Amino acid sequence: MVWWIVSVPYEDSQKKTFKSIEKQLQEQKLCDVYEFRVPKLKPGALEQMMCLGDDLAKHDQTLESIMAKVLRTLVEVSEVDESDVVPTLDSAVSAEVFTTFFVWDENQYLLSKSLPDTVNMLLKKCVRYDEELRVKVGEYQMLRNNVSAIERKTSGPLSTRSLDGMIRPEHVHFKDSEYLQTVFVVVPKKDQIEFETNYEDLTVEDVKEVQDSEIFQHTVGMCVVPGSLDKIAEEGDQILYGVSLLKKLAQDFKKACSISSRRWVVRDFDFDSSKYELAQMEAEDLKEKVIVSRRDLNEWTKTAFSECYSAWLHLKAVRVFVESVLRYGLPPQFCSLLLHVTKNESKVHKFFKENFKHLMLDQPTTVDDQSLASFGQLHGLEFHPYVLLTLNVSQYPSLRMV
Repeated sequence: MVWWIVSVPYEDSQKKTFKSIEKQLQEQKLCDVYEFRVPKLKPGALEQMMCLGDDLAKHDQTLESIMAKVLRTLVEVSEVDESDVVPTLDSAVSAEVFTTFFVWDENQYLLSKSLPDTVNMLLKKCVRYDEELRVKVGEYQMLRNNVSAIERKTSGPLSTRSLDGMIRPEHVHFKDSEYLQTVFVVVPKKDQIEFETNYEDLTVEDVKEVQDSEIFQHTVGMCVVPGSLDKIAEEGDQILYGVSLLKKLAQDFKKACSISSRRWVVRDFDFDSSKYELAQMEAEDLKEKVIVSRRDLNEWTKTAFSECYSAWLHLKAVRVFVESVLRYGLPPQFCSLLLHVTKNESKVHKFFKENFKHLMLDQPTTVDDQSLASFGQLHGLEFHPYVLLTLNVSQYPSLRMV
């Protein structure tokens, strides 16, 4: 399934040749046929045309590559599913409609300009969009990376992740007390009942297991504020608790939690209300910026795609014109067609070879003929006596031109 642009010479009139080819191809049900309207461009000197012809194939690939990058970005930042993305061009027409009814934009690309000037305009426009795309995608990606960094800080096990933004002011008791403080403990779910039942007596029973010294003999008795247990968060197989206790015995409590039979984790965390507010504001602000950046990039890529696809098609028209003049000579007398070949590619080739057999070059006789044939052989391409360009749109599913 391919889209081809074919150019053949005409004798009587362009319209008559087109109608004749269209009728025969449709009667044989070989492909869909559309007129590809190439305007009367301004041909230059033969040497200039030959140099331009050598460059146009490379320029064609460059413009297609830029168009494809813009299209890919448009699909990626669209707020709907990829299957629902329908890229459009000016006047909200689809790529297929724009292509099948292509009309040269004389307001942007004056027919009085030389072909090299027109080609340079097309190239500069697309290269500018390509450069802008890199900048805009870079800015958008940086915002996404910053959000991801914040999410990484606030994801993972409760025993290791950042607690900024998770611990709220109401979780911190006795903030300014000289003697009391709140500590935060991460406990496996399997130990939930044990911890909630025994957290007040941990220092009384367990500190002796850690170290038998005079200071610990004085800790016998409660160091935890009764009823101060606060279940803050539950994620995966872990629970985060807040417990209020005497400051001077906080290390004893920590050691009691960390004995080998338990391995409960007391997090070293000093609550800072400014950090909490900053974390909340930073996350919300960045997420909002990502949404705005994505929306702006989506709108920009719609415009960029329209301009780049249009420029690519205009370059195709220039290429058809140049190759037709080099192949068939001056004055320009050729008929160009857009073919949508869903199958029977070989039969379509056969049709043109049979109907334009006078163009066949069994043995290239002129320098130009030899150059064309040699170029095809060098690049592993089959040489056709008629101008044939492929419009690589079928490989971009979102264009809906398969």
